[in-house]
Amino acid sequence: MPPITLPDEHLTLIGMIAIRSDVGEQLQDMLLQGWWRDLPEALIRDTMHMSAERRADLLREAFETVLPAEREQIEAFFDRWRQAHEDRKAIMHEAWVLSETPDIRALGQPVLAGGEPRRRITTGMLSALDQTFAALLLELTVLYARANEARSVPPSASPDTPAPRD
Repeated sequence: MPPITLPDEHLTLIGMIAIRSDVGEQLQDMLLQGWWRDLPEALIRDTMHMSAERRADLLREAFETVLPAEREQIEAFFDRWRQAHEDRKAIMHEAWVLSETPDIRALGQPVLAGGEPRRRITTGMLSALDQTFAALLLELTVLYARANEARSVPPSASPDTPAPRD
């Protein structure tokens, strides 16, 4: 394997991004298991074998069901979640390309004629993505708490329904 040509600071931030991304996927799995704890074990296992994108969609749908007034905020959160994962994939791919073929970085040109120019990985880009993942983890936890609370509150009685007797 050729030596890694990225600065140590970049490697540290890439590691933090990878860790936060993985923790996010594990959190997502735990939330799904908590949400559907009453389902048969086989169905829960099937859910865990779905892609991370599909599990995120299931969680989004569950949140929107119990928090319909927050639908736009929930969709915005999951759009940011997806975008952060796409950015992570793009950065990891770029880091791999640069470590496998360092001459591409020196040329500053696309690999194939007509291709996209190589993205320069910067500390600012990596720091921003790391902070995005940290914020998303916190937001997902808070969103789950609100949705779980809304789900556990019994529906209010209509004015025509008599109150329960003491």
